[in-house]
Amino acid sequence: MTQQEFAEIGEQEMKRLARENSKEIVIRSYNDGNSCDDRREATPEESEILYRLLYAAMLAYGWRSNGGSIDSILDTVEFACHQFLPEANAYDSIYIPLRKITQT
Repeated sequence: MTQQEFAEIGEQEMKRLARENSKEIVIRSYNDGNSCDDRREATPEESEILYRLLYAAMLAYGWRSNGGSIDSILDTVEFACHQFLPEANAYDSIYIPLRKITQT
């Protein structure tokens, strides 16, 4: 989906997509130096953080007018997720869902 096409879906649809994709979180833990990822339902607090990050990223993508890549937005929101939810696997919790949303 181009940025123009994405911008045309409207803020209400962006909010719906953000809410829909903020219900689950992937938590990363370590066992004997090996990483373990567990997908689970997000708590209300986690869900609200994910929602705000997802929605902000979608707004930025839709409003960006210079034809730039979604990659910088995805990288920034992934980094922000690490700041607000340090136990989360931000790649699986934020980056992948956003990549799927912006490619549909």
